[in-house]
Amino acid sequence: MTANGDEHLQEPIVIACASDAMYIRPLATMLRSLIDNLGTDRRAEIYVIQTGLGAEQRAMVTHGWLADRITASWIEADESSFAELPLWGRMPVSTYYKLELPTLLPPKVKKVIWLDCDLLILEDIGELWDTSIEGHKLGAVQDAIVPFVSSRCGIAKHSELGIDGSAKYFNAGVMVADVDAWRKENVREKAMAYLKRHSGSVVFWDQEGLNAVLAGEWLEMDERWNHNASIPPSRKRLSGTGAIVHFAGSLKPWRFRSSDPLRNLYYEYLDRTAFAGWRPESSMAGSFVSFYEQSGLRTRWDPMWNVGMRMIRGMSRR
Repeated sequence: MTANGDEHLQEPIVIACASDAMYIRPLATMLRSLIDNLGTDRRAEIYVIQTGLGAEQRAMVTHGWLADRITASWIEADESSFAELPLWGRMPVSTYYKLELPTLLPPKVKKVIWLDCDLLILEDIGELWDTSIEGHKLGAVQDAIVPFVSSRCGIAKHSELGIDGSAKYFNAGVMVADVDAWRKENVREKAMAYLKRHSGSVVFWDQEGLNAVLAGEWLEMDERWNHNASIPPSRKRLSGTGAIVHFAGSLKPWRFRSSDPLRNLYYEYLDRTAFAGWRPESSMAGSFVSFYEQSGLRTRWDPMWNVGMRMIRGMSRR
């Protein structure tokens, strides 16, 4: 028996995520859900790439953690590194932090699970960690809204890049990344070069950059590891099958309050953090969101929203 009694634990799962001060509650909630569903024989090393989070805020994020099985390392990001990359609409610069995995993570880290903040992890993420991606630079789930590089809001220049239009397009909210391969193949540099070169046509920021440089080099994983909660049919299929729920899009649980069951589940995990009891204020907008999410409107509206955002982005560049 070791001093801390953890000789039965497996090698640690390495997790990376990103946040700034505006996303501190989502960060704490996502990590709480991960820890609550972590197998009893698992350990996790968590690396948070961040800007502007002081000691008090970090302590709020790690409140109630299992100290013997979970460690947190805080890595300061340099926002100036992304100054020339396209950024428009609602998205903060932290969306690009995942591109820095090869440079900001310690050299000892060869593999990592990347998790966006707008997720709930509902099953042991150790199963995802154990999934082999050998021979691929990452494992990910095909995007539910943009399934192919030729889809609207995919990669507009895919033909110019020599990428077949039928190539699948992945969602970058959950990824199992071979960080060593990213380092050796300069994935960061290639993605950033693409984003700068094609900034006028980029829609989904870091996600598009990674899809452009990793086309054909990623392993498709089961959708249960990145289940889009924003599409009504997906929510119907979720019961008993979703391991990770992704609140993709702009209608985040911390922005609008509604009666949606998945939002209520989100608040249950939030209430196990230092932010227990917090809720977005009730509003007419929240009532509309509740109706909107439970109807079939979003399936038809999302493509229109994406086209609208492309137009807004174009006007903002003039």
